[in-house]
Amino acid sequence: MPSNPRFLYKYRTTSDETLAALDERKVWYASAPSFNDPFDTRSAVRKRDVKEFIKSLGPGASLAGNIDDLYEELMQRFDSVIARRVSIFCMNQHCNHPLMWAHYADGHRGFCLEFQRDAGSRLESFAMAVRYRKKYRQLLIDDVSPPTTKAMEKILLRKSRDWRYEKEWRDVMGKPAGLQSFPGKLTGIIFGARMQDDETRRLRRMFEADHVTFRRAYLSRKRYKVQIR
Repeated sequence: MPSNPRFLYKYRTTSDETLAALDERKVWYASAPSFNDPFDTRSAVRKRDVKEFIKSLGPGASLAGNIDDLYEELMQRFDSVIARRVSIFCMNQHCNHPLMWAHYADGHRGFCLEFQRDAGSRLESFAMAVRYRKKYRQLLIDDVSPPTTKAMEKILLRKSRDWRYEKEWRDVMGKPAGLQSFPGKLTGIIFGARMQDDETRRLRRMFEADHVTFRRAYLSRKRYKVQIR
């Protein structure tokens, strides 16, 4: 995965909410619990560290509860903090992956936004590549009680290796989920192969004064490949 791609892409459907946001030059930064992968943002702490942490609280601390229950409570609190405090804008490094068009652009009925990582933009300053691994990120007990910003960043940028085809990048913001201004200059819109003409015209009218390049995705006649032109 290139360490410094010039463009990042966001696949979208033609929902009324999406188009209304784009008309205001905004995109949705989502909360972690809304992600389609329930494993996303999960992490782990060694259970023996949890036990030692409780002991360190002093004589008043109780270990009467089951260590598994105590572990789950601690991790649920950590997950809750992430859900409340941060929001994420997920993008991809490529605009021609068949699975991405199928999964995130309504089977080619949607479109793909192209953002440039120009100097001074949020994308240039804050967007980071997701790392794909077999196991959860192992955190220290001090990372989760109380939760630290560094720990949250660690797990928000880690996913299962099963998702590595996405080549995902994320812009993490220290705000609850909601609409935010474009994180970088919108330089292009790619219409899906099945996108309706009236919807392509709507997007063209919306951005005709913004010097945006319009392209379309086509299905190759010879192989399982998406061509952009």
